[in-house]
Amino acid sequence: MIKNKKFFLILILILLQACGFSPMYSQDKLNKNFSIVELSLEGDRLINNYLNNGLKRFNQDNAEKKYKLTILTDYKKNILTKDLTGTATDYQLLLNTTVNINQIFLDKEKKYTLKFTDRFNIKKFDDKFEEDSYERLIKKNFSNTLISKITFNLSSK
Repeated sequence: MIKNKKFFLILILILLQACGFSPMYSQDKLNKNFSIVELSLEGDRLINNYLNNGLKRFNQDNAEKKYKLTILTDYKKNILTKDLTGTATDYQLLLNTTVNINQIFLDKEKKYTLKFTDRFNIKKFDDKFEEDSYERLIKKNFSNTLISKITFNLSSK
């Protein structure tokens, strides 16, 4: 009985390894034949630093498509609910992003704009330091999501 369970478990693991699964939006699958030659960032400083660090790896000299990006980030922390004393208990973190893209391909320029909105609701922490570190983590996650969205759009154009 135990030998049958072990054999069945090993068989399933072997079959799952050979099924050829790979994530749809894997970084390896993206068409990286583009380059971000100019990057201008305005808005929230921390989010812009994360974006700058994440997008600077897409600077290739031999790419066919070259892009000039202007990214405007508007980060807000809105109060959702308050208790009876008027103290905020729930917040909504909101990031509105506008990406102005100037594509240069075969000496032709094409301009277009992308807009993204990300939201996240959090409860007020008792410890202000914990709340600030959690908010920084959410900003980093927002930035990583934006980098994925931007590179996916640039690679598919």
